[in-house]
Amino acid sequence: VALFADGTRTFGRTTTLTVAWPADFKTQTIRIMPLGDSITQGVMGDKAAYRGGYRRKLWEKLTAAHYSVDFVGSTTADSGDMADPQHEGHSGWWISHPDKGIYENILRWSAGILNPHVVLMLIGTNDLGDGNTFKTKIDVLDQLIDRVAVAHPGAIIIVSPLLERSAGAYATIQTYFNPFVRDRVLSHQKKGQKVRFWDIPSYVPLSDMADQ
Repeated sequence: VALFADGTRTFGRTTTLTVAWPADFKTQTIRIMPLGDSITQGVMGDKAAYRGGYRRKLWEKLTAAHYSVDFVGSTTADSGDMADPQHEGHSGWWISHPDKGIYENILRWSAGILNPHVVLMLIGTNDLGDGNTFKTKIDVLDQLIDRVAVAHPGAIIIVSPLLERSAGAYATIQTYFNPFVRDRVLSHQKKGQKVRFWDIPSYVPLSDMADQ
């Protein structure tokens, strides 16, 4: 993923994301909040090489490109030996849920950390656990984006559709969620919020996922 003010660069496979950064991002530390579920938190258990999930590679690539990066968040769970372990990934959590909802807790978590310049939002897979309400989860994602924008008004919020899952689950995602994320992002942009769309599923097929 490319996070640069002066053109684009490519990290990982072929994924390129261009964001109009403030010019001083070239000379200051960029604070990034990775926000989501287990995909953000990373692998649990003894698979040390996979701990930290995508956060590990992102940090390595950015620092190798001579950017000063500081990941921020209220937890360091499953970061292994990462030099910068903070994040806001919560395994098994939903966009919204009385006991394990990102929406219900993001303001509390955000109050205890430095304001990020960037929020990477990938959340919603676990909401499939309640098939009766998943049809409305795109609306709840809308509300979460608003809440993050309130908590961190200066941050660029980068939102992705959900990654591919097994055939049945992904059919539900493709019916009620993923096709609508881009338009929701555009609606937030029209309100003046710094929200951007990043189509991760187009670059990360199911065959690339160890747990599938």
